[in-house]
Amino acid sequence: MSKLRSAALLMVLCLTLAAADSFAISRTSRSLNYLQVFGSYNSPVGEVEFFNLPDYNGNFDADDVYESGGSFGIGLGQVRAGRMHWGLDFRYTKHELQDVVENNDVVVTGIEGLGISSYDLDLSINYYLSDMAQIGFSPFVGLGVTAGIMSAGYDNDDFDNETEMKALAGLNFGFDLRLAQNADGSQISLVSLNRYDVMASDERPRYLNLGLALRYYVRP
Repeated sequence: MSKLRSAALLMVLCLTLAAADSFAISRTSRSLNYLQVFGSYNSPVGEVEFFNLPDYNGNFDADDVYESGGSFGIGLGQVRAGRMHWGLDFRYTKHELQDVVENNDVVVTGIEGLGISSYDLDLSINYYLSDMAQIGFSPFVGLGVTAGIMSAGYDNDDFDNETEMKALAGLNFGFDLRLAQNADGSQISLVSLNRYDVMASDERPRYLNLGLALRYYVRP
């Protein structure tokens, strides 16, 4: 968790520096608020603990435990001065388990019917490499922190679901492309929302997330 705290401090520093930079950018660029819906394809990366099972010591390769899956959600945020972006999203993720979980000749049993889901809040701080408000297109890079509830339970009701708070931190990258703009300054954009998870709480899988969002901007 100390690494996650370091990531959060790095995000705060990034926000402070980017906010200071936004004052140096042309003051004629106005802020844009938005709502969005999004979905992503998630491919497991790195290693993961598998629920601290006492009979299985050590970490598993994430793709030996989880299949590629998906997530979806809704969110809101703002692009300030055409460059500085913050966003807050709610995300639902269904973690798809492999039919057979094994690693180094160790086979995990008793997972038939086990379902694992996450209900998260994502905070993103990104920097647009060109003036989105003026040009209508910009790549971006940034940082993302996720916190939420991870729930595990069986399809039958023989066992109660287990829920725990988990956290993630990752590197954001993508682009924002304006599709249409109205006379009042509102616009619709297609956004490539991608993230590579670099650190996570115990038992929480990390992913390469490749996503798309449909975003509706309005002037404040």
